[in-house]
Amino acid sequence: MSQDRRTPGNGPRPVPVPGSNAIDACPPGLLPAGLIGFFTDLQEDFLRGLARGLSEYLEATVSASLTSTAQSSCADFLAENQVDVCRVILDMEGGRGQAYLGVSAGLVSRTLGVLLAIPADSPLPPRDAVTEIEFHVMHRFFEILTQELKRAWEPSRLTFTARPMGEGAERPAEATEETLLVMNCTVKFSGGEEALRLAVPALLVRLVALQREEDALLAPAVTPHPGLLDAVRHAAVDVEAVLAGSSVRMSDLLAMEPGQILMVGQTVGVPVECRINGKVKFRGELIQTGARRAIQLTGNSLQ
Repeated sequence: MSQDRRTPGNGPRPVPVPGSNAIDACPPGLLPAGLIGFFTDLQEDFLRGLARGLSEYLEATVSASLTSTAQSSCADFLAENQVDVCRVILDMEGGRGQAYLGVSAGLVSRTLGVLLAIPADSPLPPRDAVTEIEFHVMHRFFEILTQELKRAWEPSRLTFTARPMGEGAERPAEATEETLLVMNCTVKFSGGEEALRLAVPALLVRLVALQREEDALLAPAVTPHPGLLDAVRHAAVDVEAVLAGSSVRMSDLLAMEPGQILMVGQTVGVPVECRINGKVKFRGELIQTGARRAIQLTGNSLQ
């Protein structure tokens, strides 16, 4: 949203709207909307891979989708006990942060129901935790979660290392006011729709976005496709050879008439610019080849 700043004597002056990736395009501590799109694409790729992996593992039709994104303090996210029955803690970037996979009670119960051959129409038992035995039974389920997450988020250069089940999985780090990017998802199978959440530190999201912008600026020019080069290989272009170093008095230049000859003092060895369609492409020097003058190219000036 733009606003006016008043400058004495000049009247209102409009303030430009920041770009979508501008760091100050939102309240401090929060992410601008333009940064979130890249990460939601990664999350949707994760969910597609998760659905494939779980469908094969559970021998059931599983689908998963991203329903919403939000930004929350770490304290608020961890306080939502009614949402997650368990959380998988993911250490990121060599200890520089933690991410969380929150799994709902319904998702745990439905997965256990399939693995233990409980009839699909049986009511889901109430639960507020996952036992050590249940973690053991669902080991492959959590393994698929973390493997697909690592694969899908690899383009972000954010690394996830899941803590071993039972070693801190139910004991999150101390709640802080750190901002998290929370991605709310649904997983559908066995006649129900259950919740899955991923929370990633907003600061790391910012750092990744800045690194991507820097990489884009430093990326080399795109090499033309070989097919394009073949298509233009026989095109004709204008070539000019421009001698450097000549000078003439303005009075002599103004006095010139058609038919007169302007003598230049260059000899063999003087620098020459070779222009293609008006742009300098090569540099060279004037040489003698028999009775003719020619240009010997000494460098490519095209950037």
